[in-house]
Amino acid sequence: MAKGKSRKFIKTFLNVPRWIGVDQLSAAGSSIKSLFHSLTTIKKPQFEETFEEAVKRMGLSEEDLAIKQKNCLIISIIYLLSALGMLIYSYILFAKGFFLATVSAVSLSVLLSSFFFREHFWYTQIKNKKLGYTFKEWFNSII
Repeated sequence: MAKGKSRKFIKTFLNVPRWIGVDQLSAAGSSIKSLFHSLTTIKKPQFEETFEEAVKRMGLSEEDLAIKQKNCLIISIIYLLSALGMLIYSYILFAKGFFLATVSAVSLSVLLSSFFFREHFWYTQIKNKKLGYTFKEWFNSII
């Protein structure tokens, strides 16, 4: 009988999978898998419509579009200047030998650049009254 009690004792107190946290590891793995899947799959657009149909659906006037276009341009300029300022600051940090701070500053500059792209992309679509621009079309419209 002592043998059965010792096995129960060992199973109760020497639960290695629980110590390792197998449940948490598997949950984290499935979370990473779903995040990767959501980042790598392209979502289908919710509405297939032209610019005029979208304006009508949202109930926007020409005045509203002009205000949105102006706001997008101003915000994109702010983001661009902030990104350039952060790049200059990251160069200064790099020159002084603060390498980890440089990585943070460059990361922030990339983030600000993506915000610039988003706002300017919207500005370009409103300006040209066309939805569904590709990156290449947007880039060609700048140049």
